[in-house]
Amino acid sequence: MSAAKRWFEVDKEGLAKVVERKGKAFIIYELVANAFDADKARHVHVNIRPWPSTRRVDITVEDDAPDGFANLAHAWTLFAESERKGDVSKRGRFNLGEKLVLAACTTAEIVTTKGGVWFDAAGRHVTREKRVAGSAFTGTIRATHAAAEELVKAARRIIPPPGVTYQVQGVVVPSRAKLAAHTVTLPTEKADEEGRITRTVRACAVDFYATGTPGWLYELGIPVVEIGGPVDVDVRQKVPLNMDRDNVTPAYLTLIRAHTLNALASADKVPQGAAAKEKWIDDAMGSPDVGAPAVRAVVAARFGERAVIADPSDPEGTKDAMSKGYTVVPGGAFSADAWANVKATGVILPAGQVTPSYMSAKGKVPDKVYTKDEWTFGMANVVDFATKAVEAMLGVKPSVRFIHDEAIASVASWSGGGPTLTFNLAHAPALRDWAGHDKDRQYGTEEGLLALVIHEAAHHHGGPDHLASKFYDECCRLGAVLALSGWEA
Repeated sequence: MSAAKRWFEVDKEGLAKVVERKGKAFIIYELVANAFDADKARHVHVNIRPWPSTRRVDITVEDDAPDGFANLAHAWTLFAESERKGDVSKRGRFNLGEKLVLAACTTAEIVTTKGGVWFDAAGRHVTREKRVAGSAFTGTIRATHAAAEELVKAARRIIPPPGVTYQVQGVVVPSRAKLAAHTVTLPTEKADEEGRITRTVRACAVDFYATGTPGWLYELGIPVVEIGGPVDVDVRQKVPLNMDRDNVTPAYLTLIRAHTLNALASADKVPQGAAAKEKWIDDAMGSPDVGAPAVRAVVAARFGERAVIADPSDPEGTKDAMSKGYTVVPGGAFSADAWANVKATGVILPAGQVTPSYMSAKGKVPDKVYTKDEWTFGMANVVDFATKAVEAMLGVKPSVRFIHDEAIASVASWSGGGPTLTFNLAHAPALRDWAGHDKDRQYGTEEGLLALVIHEAAHHHGGPDHLASKFYDECCRLGAVLALSGWEA
C-alpha cells in the first residue's frame, strides 16, 4: 500500500512512551496473558536476564500450546481482529498489547509453529525458524538491574490458571490458597455479532486471596491495578478497562470493594482497629451490593458491640447512652449511602430507642398508673423513704407515683412542676416489695434506692443533662447535704 493510501502512521517511539507511562511490568503482564490464552497451553516460562555492565534486559516468555500463534501477522498488525475479544474468559481485546510490547523493545524475536519474525533497527524480518509446539517471545528493553528485579517481582505476582505450570526464573510459582471464592454479577466486555466490543453484565467467579501488601485487582490472573485493602481480587472474566488497560471506573471499583468486604465477612476476616477505617471500606460500605454481615462486622470493628446512633430527637437519650458506656456514632461516621445500609441492617439503633430519656416518653400516657389503693406494703415503704430523703435534701415534699410501662425506658423520672417523682416498676420490680425479700437487686437496698432518689432529685436544680457538670455537682451537693444533716431513713 502506498503512503498516500495509508490513513495514518504509527510512531514506534510514541508507543514506547505509552509503555513507559504504564510501567515496564505491563510488558510481562501482556506477554504472559497471551501465553495463558493460547489454546491448550500447559506450561508457561518467564525468564528475565539483565546484560552485564549495561542498561539492557532480555525478557523471554514461552508456552507449549500445540498450535502456537493463530496468526503470526497479528504480532505486528495494530488493531487486527482479535480471536479473543468475543470470549469473556480470555484476556485479549484489541490486538494492541503485543504492539506496545514491541514498541518498548530495542530488538525482539517471535518464534512459533507458523514461523518466526525478527525485529531490529532495520525493520521486520520474517524467518524460517519454527517450533514444534508453542511460541517464544524474546525482547530486549532498556532497563537497569534494579528495574529487572522489579520485573521479576511483577512476574511472580501473576496468578496462574488451574492446570498451567507457571515458572519465573526457573522456579514454579506455587498456587495460592483462596480466602474465599464467590459467584457474583459483574460488568464485562465482549464482541457483538459485528465484532464491536460492548459492555454487558454476567455472573462470574471471583477469587479472593489474602495478601500482606496492598491488594490488586486481577483479570483472569493478570494484575490490573492496585486497589488497596488486604485482599487480591481475581475476576474470572474480562474486566471493563480503559484503553490503556491499566484502570477501571470508580463505579466498578466500588463494586469490587463491596464484594471484597463481603468475602472478608464470610471468612470472618474483616479488618479490625485502624484498618477497619480505611478508605476502601468506606467505599464498600456505600455500595448497594454490600451484604448485611459485612456491614455488621465493620460497625462492630469500628465501634464495638455496644454502639448507638447519635439521636438529635432525643439528645438526653444520647447522653444517657454515653454515661452507660455505649459508643455514640456521629452522623459523619459514614456517607449517606453507607448510613442507609447500616440502618437497613438494624445493627445500631438511635440512642432514643436504646437508652430513651424521659424526653422520649414525654406526653406518653403510661400503660399502667398505680392508685394508692394498689400500693403494696413495699411500695408504701419506698414512698416514705423517698419523700423524707427529698425533704431533707431540697426542703420540698414531692408527690410520688408508680407506673408500669416497658416502652418508657427510665427506671425513675423527676418532674419539677410538683415536684413529682415517678418510679417505673417495669424496670425496677424490686420496688414493689422493697425492704422485703429482694435485697440483692439493684434498687432493693437502702443504698441503691437512696442513690436513685439523689440522682432524680439532682435534676431539680441540676437540669436534665446527665453529662453536664452542673448536674454532676448537684448530685455531689445533695449527697453532702444528707451526710452533714445526719439524716437517717
